[in-house]
Amino acid sequence: MAAPSSSKEKFFKRVINPYLSEVMKHPQAIEMRERVLHIRDVQGRKKTGSVEARLEAVEQEIFKFQGMVEHGLSANHLMIMEFTRDHKVDDRSMKDIVFTFNEQINFLQSQIYDLQNQVFEYEARFKAMRLAASCRTQETRASSYDGEPLPWKSEYKFASTSSSPPSPKKET
Repeated sequence: MAAPSSSKEKFFKRVINPYLSEVMKHPQAIEMRERVLHIRDVQGRKKTGSVEARLEAVEQEIFKFQGMVEHGLSANHLMIMEFTRDHKVDDRSMKDIVFTFNEQINFLQSQIYDLQNQVFEYEARFKAMRLAASCRTQETRASSYDGEPLPWKSEYKFASTSSSPPSPKKET
């Protein structure tokens, strides 16, 4: 066969007859040994016959494999349909049920998070109250400068000067 020179012949070779390059290619054997891929040319007789006969054989092989793939796809589709039919509850798909569960889980987790934040806030308040109570100064009754009672605290006036309250004066 002569080399294609016009664009029509190139178009025919690439688009109309895409298997032609495979037919013209020398056959090779592919093997996997010890985790290494080995590709070697097939030794022996080369195929005989015309290009059209070899092309027809390749097309028949392709149609056979295409039928096997289509059969596998239809079986896969039937298995998926059966799986989805078996996993429906109350005419709702499992996807919707799982989505509803996820929404409920998110709602409950947000409530737990809010309660944890509330607990932390209360703990911080109680800690601040405890620290405020422990840092509070004692109420003083007398001046630290001279020990005398503070003038604005009249109820403690007599307690610091004597140990007993004064006796009431008698009128004569």
